[in-house]
Amino acid sequence: MLWTIWRAILFDFFRLLLLTTAVVVATIVFATTIKPLADGKITAGQAIRFMGLAIPPMLSYALPFAAGFSATLTYHRIASENEATAIYAGGISHKKFLFPMLVCGVLIGG
Repeated sequence: MLWTIWRAILFDFFRLLLLTTAVVVATIVFATTIKPLADGKITAGQAIRFMGLAIPPMLSYALPFAAGFSATLTYHRIASENEATAIYAGGISHKKFLFPMLVCGVLIGG
């Protein structure tokens, strides 16, 4: 039963993490491209290439924020649908309930 709960939590978390990371990285990369493009230092074609080259460094800034936001949304959904109450009533402790996010936090932080 515990593996089923962890798998469901991690599935929701990684789905939201992928979506949130994509949105945050796209926003940051677009914002960093505007200034050189507006100053006329790069053309439209170079701006697209610049955006592609700026994605990997921006992931290091965006991933921790996206992970925190995704974890918050995942546990909010679980709490708002009373799944957390059912989990606690089933005898699963807070520590075991939060274990998937602890593992993800260590992996993303490392």
